[in-house]
Amino acid sequence: MIKISGNRNLSGANKIVIKIGTSSLTDETFRLDPRKVRKFTKEIMELRRQNKEVILVTSGAIGAGIGRLNLKSRPKDMQSLQAAAAVGQNILMNTYDRYFSKYNQTIAQLLLTYEDFSNGQRYLNLRNTLITLLNSGVIPIINENDTTAVDEIKVGDNDKLSALVASNLGADLLIILSDIDGLFTCDPKTSREAKLISAVEEITPELERICGNESSRGTGGMMTKIEAAKITMKSGIPMIIANGEEKAVIRRVMSGEPIGTIFLPKKNEARIRPRNDLVITEMGLNKIIEKAQAARNAAIKLANTPTEDKDEALLRMAESIKHNKDRILEANRKDVENANRENLPKALVDRLKLDDSKIDDIARSLESVAGLEDPVGKTLSAIELDKGLELFKVSCPIGVIGAIFESRPDALVQIASLCLKSGNAVILKGGSEARNSNTVLFDILQSSSQGIPEGWMQLAETREDVKQMLELDKHIDLLVPRGSNKFVKYIQENTSIPVLGHSEGICHVYVDRDADLDMAENICYDAKVQYPAACNAVETILVDKPIAGVFLPKIADRLTKAGVKIKGCRETIKLLKNFKIDSVEDWHVEYSDLIVSMRIVDGVNEAIDHINNYGSKHTDAIVTENSEAARRFLNFVDSSSVMHNASTRFSDGFRYGKGAEVGISTNKIHARGPVGLEGLVIYKYLLIGKGNIVAEYIGPNAKRFTHKTLNIQKNGSM
Repeated sequence: MIKISGNRNLSGANKIVIKIGTSSLTDETFRLDPRKVRKFTKEIMELRRQNKEVILVTSGAIGAGIGRLNLKSRPKDMQSLQAAAAVGQNILMNTYDRYFSKYNQTIAQLLLTYEDFSNGQRYLNLRNTLITLLNSGVIPIINENDTTAVDEIKVGDNDKLSALVASNLGADLLIILSDIDGLFTCDPKTSREAKLISAVEEITPELERICGNESSRGTGGMMTKIEAAKITMKSGIPMIIANGEEKAVIRRVMSGEPIGTIFLPKKNEARIRPRNDLVITEMGLNKIIEKAQAARNAAIKLANTPTEDKDEALLRMAESIKHNKDRILEANRKDVENANRENLPKALVDRLKLDDSKIDDIARSLESVAGLEDPVGKTLSAIELDKGLELFKVSCPIGVIGAIFESRPDALVQIASLCLKSGNAVILKGGSEARNSNTVLFDILQSSSQGIPEGWMQLAETREDVKQMLELDKHIDLLVPRGSNKFVKYIQENTSIPVLGHSEGICHVYVDRDADLDMAENICYDAKVQYPAACNAVETILVDKPIAGVFLPKIADRLTKAGVKIKGCRETIKLLKNFKIDSVEDWHVEYSDLIVSMRIVDGVNEAIDHINNYGSKHTDAIVTENSEAARRFLNFVDSSSVMHNASTRFSDGFRYGKGAEVGISTNKIHARGPVGLEGLVIYKYLLIGKGNIVAEYIGPNAKRFTHKTLNIQKNGSM
């Protein structure tokens, strides 16, 4: 239920967690503002004089680091953000200590990560430490350990961190201070009709839909605060969101003044008592486990769902995508605006964007998958072991697929459709930058999948879900990660679940001395410019020495006019002296942008050696009219896709006639290259007998096996 107004009585709250967001501690340039720290210190000490216990969860370390490092803007890459946090955390704590010491108040620093809550022993250690500090009159000041946390699997933001701390301690109240006045009935930035919601007693889907307000300088938007409220309300703890810029905001909240939005737990909601369990489980944050179990239960039924039912559902999905084009574009517009506001890399934003053409492609891919032959239940081989004893090798789904992907919302539809057609249940986890797009697409597909077992498709929604997914080896049969090199490597190195995918797309085009140079120019241009953010875009062009003097200036001119930045080897730089060419620092780099490396090589063998040494076994091409050179290149380049006189951009499931793809695999086990339906099925053996026992085939009078190959067409599918 949503209340526009409501009365509050918080005088009985004695153990209070206060979360102060980045925007409430920094100025417009993202730098730490000591005056704001002093303001909150004074208000917190007012609570201490009333003998109230206070735990402070604070952001601001990165902002402090930005100021000390004299950075002009907030860094974009994770390494720079972590470096700023490492520098700024000390400054932040010294600033707090300077002001609290004026009141003779002792403070303590605790830097936490997800594991401090997900690991049972560490959770108990944390709780005991906090209780000891509070009993000693110390104010614990908590922050996420941004210097070591990994972006995709960290706690996610200090909103949820503060909720976990409040729940851990059984606090009486959580106050979240940001640059947001509270929760409104609609976006107050765009509508005069927006009204502040004073009290919330239940978090409904309607409520979640209107949570579009974002913090201007921090990582936590309104949705993270809703997630925090879910945790505290389940724990029986009220939570208030208020604007930290308000004068005496903490005092006014505690006096019962109706500012901000209060989330009120149900009166009969039991408090979480300390116990030797994971707080994640206690807080109901194991939803991903519940979703994985639901997917596991659906997988058995889906494996036996008739082809007709699957195809009809896919065609309904395609029509729904077309019908809801405006809804999809609106959600995607919000994601792109947020991405630009957060200064995310251009390559990521390019992958994130949808338009009319891409949505039409999404619908066509669904129709294409519906038109493919069902890969399930095919007899792959049959052998007679003996008369009346026959063994069949039959294709079957893998089971439950965990798909973790970044940026591209169309990946959600591709993966879901292929999993459905191949009889696999799927858990989908897209990047937070595409949250709105992914949610809408998921809703459209789910609402169109009548006749398909309930629970076959699940949406993981939070970053901590990724961490838990990696541990669900009893529920998930295969992980398919799609994203940055660092992200995929993290997945591969931190799970016992089989992983299918590739961490890099370092693709090459080799222009041989016997190439048609006009053809070579078109291929190189297409492979780089057509969609530079794609994993199959060319990153290095290798040019045979005899034709380098003619070809390199020609392709350099065309690429430069298209805005491509060129890097080269020493010989290339010397040859292209009329162009602005930088030296190549590392041939292992995947640019995913309008950047390309060039190297002059001496023949096809040197090109092959370069590719096998520096490539990522993804996609590589040769342009030549010499059949012998082409044959050697195709046979000796060790990549999942090797091409002759064609652009590397053809390496794609849809273009390969697979309908779509769950990803491109550089593995050499099970599936390789663009992975479509055939990569999502495995097989099992079915043995059909007539009372046969092994004892008959052992001993001096043992029967002999016939091991006769059976005609599959004659015997049919099992």
